Amino acid sequence: MSEFYNGINIKNLYAKNLKRFRNNVHLSQSDLAEKVNLSTNMISDIENEKKFVSDDTIAKFANFFKVEPYRFFLPEEKWYVPEDTLYKEDFLDNMTLAVRENWDNYINSVKGPEKK
Repeated sequence: MSEFYNGINIKNLYAKNLKRFRNNVHLSQSDLAEKVNLSTNMISDIENEKKFVSDDTIAKFANFFKVEPYRFFLPEEKWYVPEDTLYKEDFLDNMTLAVRENWDNYINSVKGPEKK
């Protein structure tokens, strides 16, 4: 499985966001490791992209930092966008896609099979 999504390196994105959250609360890797019951080496390996997180580890970090898990996967330009704005943008994107797909299906059904 690729660690890239739409040209974005997911492991790198998570590592940057974890380090950002950790630095925002002025914790060392060792302090964070103690608080979330992981080893300091594990925190270092995640932040240095040597290892990736499990679902349990994602939940530990999200709970500790009191953020939704998806915030660890946001690109830098969306770090400080309010959560309600992110939800609205996502909703609008999904609605636009759904309308487009339904419109295309409708047009294709009205046209009928193409003649050769």
